[in-house]
Amino acid sequence: MIINLPEAEKAMFDKLTVSCMDIGFAKKCGEYLLKKGWHSYEWQRRGSVYFQQSVYTTSLIVSYTRPFTQTRGLPKIPAEGLDFSPDEQRLHVALKSRRDTVYAHSDGDSYSFRPWKSGDFATIMEQRPAHIISKDDAELFVSMAARLVKTLVARREAILSIWP
Repeated sequence: MIINLPEAEKAMFDKLTVSCMDIGFAKKCGEYLLKKGWHSYEWQRRGSVYFQQSVYTTSLIVSYTRPFTQTRGLPKIPAEGLDFSPDEQRLHVALKSRRDTVYAHSDGDSYSFRPWKSGDFATIMEQRPAHIISKDDAELFVSMAARLVKTLVARREAILSIWP
């Protein structure tokens, strides 16, 4: 039997469902980064390892922060019950900041390029952010994401519990 929820409850149910999907996907990215030991700077790895690490790190950050970004047609996740520990709050804020300055937008403060020339030799000196999440932060993220998904699932189930 399909449950026809009132508009506000349906919107929140949808937001909680898609948020669980996004955070769950980000958690899997974190688990894979941990499994592969991909916590290196570009100059520390050869071949395609850094590229692969960058893909998973980008996916983790964009997918995780999506539920906490204002969207059209869906409400914000209520902050009640998302109680972050101080370390989780630091990581949460850092991931949102990196999303806004590196992963979803190219912020001028994160990038700098300076042309350099000496005689016949010319190059560009680059300052750009590394696509990396430390092992400690990845471990913290995976546990935080698991707890968040449980909390959001419980909220979603609470919406359904009031309907026969």
